[in-house]
Amino acid sequence: MKRIIIAGTIALLAAITVGIPLTHDVLLEAVASNSLASQIIRTVVIGLLLGLLFTKPPRSMYFRTALGFASGLLGIGVAVLLSQYDMPALDAVLFIEVAIIFALEALESAAPLKASRKKLETISVSQNEKVGI
Repeated sequence: MKRIIIAGTIALLAAITVGIPLTHDVLLEAVASNSLASQIIRTVVIGLLLGLLFTKPPRSMYFRTALGFASGLLGIGVAVLLSQYDMPALDAVLFIEVAIIFALEALESAAPLKASRKKLETISVSQNEKVGI
């Protein structure tokens, strides 16, 4: 499910990044920014999301640190730009979604969890009752 969300976000960001300069759609320009800075941010975010899509956990500490840093920057940037009425709605929603994805991936555990197959010891409590420890 996580990979589907990441792939869908990449597809939407790529469609906006390519679609705005080529089509000059009025509706799309009303909900997403056409500025050069927004295009660069979208391209960097697509690169990080592709890195998430093609690497398997556990990821390196440097990559997770970069994801955490990017998550914080995106979250703070969206909050500041929204408070100044300077960011369109679709950009805000997408960047908040990406910030949440990055934060969740940055907080993953360093080592994969392994299932414990420890045999349960049984003790006799009464005649027919057994309790596992």
